[in-house]
Amino acid sequence: MRTTRVATKTGLVGLASAAAALSLGVTPAGAATANAPAGDPAPVLQVQQQAPVKAGVADLRAAGVPEKDVHAAGYKKKTVKLRWCWGEKKPKLGKASGTRCAFLGVWVDYTFVYNGKRVYQHRVACDDKGIYNPLWSWCGYTRNGKSWMSAGGNFKTRLGIGPVNASVAYWMRMYATNKGRVTTSGGKA
Repeated sequence: MRTTRVATKTGLVGLASAAAALSLGVTPAGAATANAPAGDPAPVLQVQQQAPVKAGVADLRAAGVPEKDVHAAGYKKKTVKLRWCWGEKKPKLGKASGTRCAFLGVWVDYTFVYNGKRVYQHRVACDDKGIYNPLWSWCGYTRNGKSWMSAGGNFKTRLGIGPVNASVAYWMRMYATNKGRVTTSGGKA
């Protein structure tokens, strides 16, 4: 089964799938609860990272910017991707591609809007590819509308042969500031 999770301003939408997987990385995040709709959604295509662009009214409303601030000038929109591929020691910004990522890659796509004072998430999506499927336990964001916020996911990988199993939990996060700067972190939970 494939895992696809998407968080929007209204919360977390998606379904974590079960499957065998190898080791990678993730840390507990704060709030956000998972809704579990029936069925397994189609995989989300990887977004392309983009330089900041002017955010439109629809972008601001979708991100949960208060209505009184929607028409304020100066908001920009930016999309970034955090990926973690087999054999990498920590997550990195950039598209999940190459041999290691083809074997096992997980990523978080994150689009946010910011204005120098506050940052709001527009879209957070977690997905994976390769011959192993991580089990996502959380995909979302915290601190929406503050001077900085985080977005990311927690997942568990499992390698097993017959009755012998090894399972490892990981976390990966992106931190966006009100100036549009993005830093990353991640590791074993």
